[in-house]
Formats: sequence, structure tokens, C-alpha cells
Amino acid sequence: MVVTPTDLLWDYYRQFQDFYSHCLTFADKRVAGWMLMSSPMYTIYLCIAYLLFVAIGPQIMAKRQPLESKVLLLVYNFSMVALNFYIFVELLTCALKSNYNWICTPVDYSDDPLAVRMAAALWWYYVSKPIEFFDTIMFILRKKTRQVTFLHVYHHVTMPLLWWIGIKWVAGGQAFFGAMVNSSVHVIMYMYYGLAAMGPEMQKRLWWKKHITHYQLIQFLWGMLHCVVSLYVECPFPKWMQYACICYAGSFFLLFSNFYIINYLNKPKKVEQNGSYFLDARIFVDKLNTLVDELDDGRRDVSKLKVIKYPHPTLAPTFVTMATATKTSSDVITNSLPSLSKLKQAHEQELKSQSKITNTLKLQLQDLVEQHARTAQHHNNLTDSRRVAVKKSQGLLAQAAALETDNKGCQKKVESLDREMLEVREEQTTWEDDYSSRMNDIRAKITGSKRNYSPGVVERRGEELREEKVRLLERCLQIEEEIRKEEEENQET
Repeated sequence: MVVTPTDLLWDYYRQFQDFYSHCLTFADKRVAGWMLMSSPMYTIYLCIAYLLFVAIGPQIMAKRQPLESKVLLLVYNFSMVALNFYIFVELLTCALKSNYNWICTPVDYSDDPLAVRMAAALWWYYVSKPIEFFDTIMFILRKKTRQVTFLHVYHHVTMPLLWWIGIKWVAGGQAFFGAMVNSSVHVIMYMYYGLAAMGPEMQKRLWWKKHITHYQLIQFLWGMLHCVVSLYVECPFPKWMQYACICYAGSFFLLFSNFYIINYLNKPKKVEQNGSYFLDARIFVDKLNTLVDELDDGRRDVSKLKVIKYPHPTLAPTFVTMATATKTSSDVITNSLPSLSKLKQAHEQELKSQSKITNTLKLQLQDLVEQHARTAQHHNNLTDSRRVAVKKSQGLLAQAAALETDNKGCQKKVESLDREMLEVREEQTTWEDDYSSRMNDIRAKITGSKRNYSPGVVERRGEELREEKVRLLERCLQIEEEIRKEEEENQET
């Protein structure tokens, strides 16, 4: 029997279904009826939709203006501060009231109010993960796609999936620790984002962004150490969850370490050369991207902008020219900003008017194209109709020629029958005359002759003459019938 790839896939699917059904036998029954917990497909669908938006969102926004909504950013960030603070307080309160052991605490699957309260707090932590998709959505709508990195997408798309598993099987016990620490990190992080959304004046006072990354790195190390210690003391908490947390936290530690090294540890290597400073190329690009983001967000004042140069042979003249800019040139730039702003507004208005004209021309061109298509279609239809009409006319002409030939043949046949009928009538007349003459002769002979003719002989001879006359009449009628049929056929034709 040949095994096809489809059969293999179905076999793997059935094996997975059997494995999932087996895992459900020891799942937490308390959370089975909670929102999003009856099936993993709801979470999977949300993550797929998130990835699709990450893929097509920048393309959709490519020709659109970035979304600027300060109120929306403030509401979202401070709402996330409140939600994560609530989760942190709930987890800490339940742990303290339940006398949790910070090294080893198994899951309490009972209906004890504190155990259910702990499970509910962890469920809220899981629910907060899909809500955090809004981070990426706002980056894309504001056209800050440089911040949508692999680390960013990896973090947001994996957290809901893994924590659905956590709530489904281990809603309590050791699971509270990582969620509680991460909630405290998110309180600080969203507080920073909310304050930064207030504007440039507030952003100048936010000096502690780097320390958020410090805290994130510490939480990953702390989480891995917590799981390692639990495994060492043989804590009756599911070991598969412990190993999964170690691997997952380790991946985050590596990715965040790379982020921290690129953004904070790679300081510019300054080399004095004629009063100018030169940087490594990769660091220069990173610093330039950071500078663009700060200028976009209003965190960097253009009047205090310091120029950074890179000594590439083809780029050196440009950077040398930039390096000669002084405070005076900065003042000139600052003073020229209003006029540049007006020029930008005028240019944007002109672009809008040109865009309207372009759209109008596009619509007109589209109408012309559609009209041309309709005309071409109509012309094709007329051409097809003309071809059909020509073929039909040719057929009718051929039929007319055939009918004309048949008509001529019929006329000739009628003329022949007419001649034959005349001949028959003449023959009939001749026979009638001959018959009359013979009868007269016979009568005269009978009357004047002395011979005694037998009456029987006379009658037989008369009968023969009458029969011959009948035959002649039948022949005349037959000829007339043939002539009538030929005339009817000729009229129908």
C-alpha cells in the first residue's frame, strides 16, 4: 500500500488529537469555562491576525499619513499601567495570604477562594497579552516600523500562546512568580511610554529608559534561577513547565542582551582629527536611526543637535561640511523653522491639490478605458453579427439559385406535360372521330347490307370501342393530375 503525504498528515493530526485529548484529562477543570480557555484556537486565530497585520500593515500605511493621536496613546498606556498594577497586587496578595513558598509551591487545583483568586489573577495576566498587540498596531499606524523588530514580534506573538497553556494546566503555584515580576516590569514600562506621550517637555525628564532594560534582563535571570532551584529541590510542580520556562526566559535574555549591547554598550569610538569625531559605520547607522526617532517624537531639540560624521571617502566632504556647523548655524536653522513650516504646509497643500487632480485624471482615464472597452466589445459584436448575416445571405443566395434551377426544370416538365396532353387530346379526338366514323360505317353496313350480322358481334365490337375510349379518358385524367401537382409544387417553391 502506497502511503501519500496526505495520509501522513492525517496520521499526525490524529496522533496530535489523541495527545491533546490525553492532556485534557489532567487540565485544570476550574478554568474550562472561562473566556478563551475552552479551546486554543481562539488564541491561535488572534496571533495569526496579529502576524498578518505586521506583514501587510506597513504596506497599507505606505501611502498614508502617520496616525498622530496623543489622547489615544495616553489612554492606552495608562490603562495598561492600571491593569498590570492590578495583576501585580492580586498575585502578591494571594501569594502572601496563601503562605506561598517562594522556592517551591505546587498548584492548588481545589475550589478554595484564594486558589481560585490566584487562578483568576493569572488569567487576567494571560488576557493582557493579546491586548498588548496594540503596541505593534500603534507603531505601524504611526509609521514607526523600525521599532517592529524580531524581538518585538517574537515577544508579542509567543506570550499569549504559552500563557494559554500555563492557565490551562498550571493556574497557580510556581506560575505566579514569573507573571508577578513581569507585571511589575510592565507597570514601569507603560508608565514610561505614557509619560513620553505627553510631549517633548516631559520626555526631557525621562532619563531612566535604559534601566527598564536592566530590570527586564534581571527578571529573565531571576525567572531562570527560580526554575532551576525548583528543579533542584524536586518541587512537585510540572517539570515540563519548569524546563519550558528556562528555555523561554533564556531566549529572551539572549535577545534583550543583544538589544542592550547595540543600543547602550556600543559607545562611539571617538578619534580626534582636526576637531572632528568619527564613528564606526554600524554604530553610526544605529545612532542615526535613534536620532531620527528622537526628532520625530520631539525628544531632541534641533537647536542643540550635534552632528556626527563618518569618514567614508565618498561621504567625507558631506560630513565635513556638516561638522563646520556652529551654534550660529543652529540659530539660523531654528529661526528658519517657521518659514520652513509654512513652506512645508504650502507644499503639502500643493501636493493635496495635485493629488486631487491626479485622482480626477485617473478616474477620467478609467472611464475612457472602460468606454473604449465597451466600444471594442460593441464593434466585435457587430463584426460577429455581420459575419453571421453574410453567411446567411450566401446560404439564401445558394438556395435561391437552386430554387431557380428547380423552377426551370419544373417549367420544362410542365411544358412537356402540356405537349403530351395536347397529343393525348388530339389522339382522343382522332379516336373519337374514328370511333364515330366506324360506328357510322357499321350502321350503314348493317342497314344497307344484305348480310345478316349477328347482334353479338356488333355488341362486342362496340364494347371494345367503349373500353378503348375509357382508357383514353383515364389517361387524360392522369395527365391532368400530374400537371396539377407540378403546378402546386411550382407555386410552393
